[in-house]
Amino acid sequence: MQRQKVENTALFEEIRAMLAQGLDARFTVSGNSMWPILVHNRDSVVITPCTKPKRGDVVLFCPVEGQYLLHRIYRIKKDRIYTCGDGNCHRDGDFPVSGIMGKVVTLERKGKKIPCTCWWYRCYSTLWRWCYPFRRPLLKLLRTLISFL
Repeated sequence: MQRQKVENTALFEEIRAMLAQGLDARFTVSGNSMWPILVHNRDSVVITPCTKPKRGDVVLFCPVEGQYLLHRIYRIKKDRIYTCGDGNCHRDGDFPVSGIMGKVVTLERKGKKIPCTCWWYRCYSTLWRWCYPFRRPLLKLLRTLISFL
């Protein structure tokens, strides 16, 4: 498979069209808001259409026209989702469920495919959400540990 760099606008228009047809889409993540589980310009995700989001799902959504976020849902209330990036110490706020384009079903890290249904990923997801009040010192500790490796 060949990698190609494209503008975000064109990429997400194509992803939106693929998901609307019921197809899955794959792309390499950009940014650090989902670190440590997803690493900027290294890891990829496979997104599938999402009709019924659940707490803990990592979703691709469009909070503002032309802006796309790949963040984890920490709460759903009526027709609103509340999200936060795993690498963020602040929450994004609430957005309409209708803004969700799709949800992550597979991560690809260093060439290894990790389904979001595997037990350790589900444990990580739950534990990381519970650790939100302590996320700032945990992220600092992780970055320090990684810098020594």
